[in-house]
Parts: sequence; C-alpha cells; structure tokens
Amino acid sequence: MMSFHHESEFDEMKMNYWKRRLSYMWRQKMKEDSVSVVEKIYFPNTNCSMLISKTEHPSGSDQTNVQACIKCCGPLCIDCKVPSHYDLSCADYKNIHNESKVDDMILKCLADDNGWRQITKSMHKS
Repeated sequence: MMSFHHESEFDEMKMNYWKRRLSYMWRQKMKEDSVSVVEKIYFPNTNCSMLISKTEHPSGSDQTNVQACIKCCGPLCIDCKVPSHYDLSCADYKNIHNESKVDDMILKCLADDNGWRQITKSMHKS
C-alpha cells in the first residue's frame, strides 16, 4: 500500500486518474462520432466489440473484405460483419447461415404485429 504525506496528495492522484480516464473516453467518443453511420462496424466479439471503420484500417489478409481488429487482432469480414470465414465466399457463407435471416424476419413480423420498436441507442455502449 502506498503511503501519502498528505491527503491532498492522494486526492490529486485520484483527480489526475479521472482526468486521464475522461480524456480517453472523450477521444473515443469523438472518434466514434467522426465515423459515418454507413462505415461503422462493431467487432462481433463479446470480449472486444471495438468500433471499426470500413475505410480506416488496411486489410490484413488476401481477401479484400477482411480486416483485423486493432484491439484484439481478430479477423473480421467487412461485408458479412462476422468473424472471418476463410474457406467460404461471402455468398456461400450467407447461404449457409440463411436460417438466421428467417429468424430475423419472424422477429420483425412479431415486433410489427405487437407494435414493438427498436431502441436506437444502446445504453451499454460507451
């Protein structure tokens, strides 16, 4: 445990920590707001969910639609918005995973029938 000569020294350290933290959060928010809605992709990994711009980062693979996440270095297919599917084309991948589209359509119909609406901004994203 650190010892402080004065309580004000400890308070100053706390204040500096929060200044750095808020400054970082503000820069991240400004960066996120500068990316157009069309180019925004959140990495679909529950441990990362980093904001990735379609045009910001150069491709890290032979496939032009694959980028590496700058935070976790995981591959991402920009077109499908899923972790990369190396051995399949995007069309083949979408055909294989067509069941999720059907489920999405059923959910949308259910939501329309019940008057549900989608939340526009998640409270969990910072």
